[in-house]
Amino acid sequence: MYIIEDTSFSVSVINSLDELHTEAFETLDILNSLDKPIYVFPSIVIAETVVTPVKSGIHPDTVREQINYLSMLRRVIIQSTDPITVLRYCSRSYNHLIDSNPSSIIRTNDYCIACAALD
Repeated sequence: MYIIEDTSFSVSVINSLDELHTEAFETLDILNSLDKPIYVFPSIVIAETVVTPVKSGIHPDTVREQINYLSMLRRVIIQSTDPITVLRYCSRSYNHLIDSNPSSIIRTNDYCIACAALD
């Protein structure tokens, strides 16, 4: 089973001061109890996960340590999203992710993550 991670979850795991830190670890325990999940982190999630905790006051070395550790885990894939891949996401195949209702327009990063999940 593949689990596509998002920034809010990974930030909550890394940042011990995050209000959802405990719940993130409880969720991680539940996910790990399943049939050996493989965690997929799109590169945009890694970028946001690096910046967000630093902006909230966590020392960059701590964040770097956590990301390095994460990237070396056996069941973790860091999925690279290059410009050519993003251009492919502009095709008709992914148009169902974009809603015409302005109140529910998907953020660019979320769109790329959803496209990666569909791939």
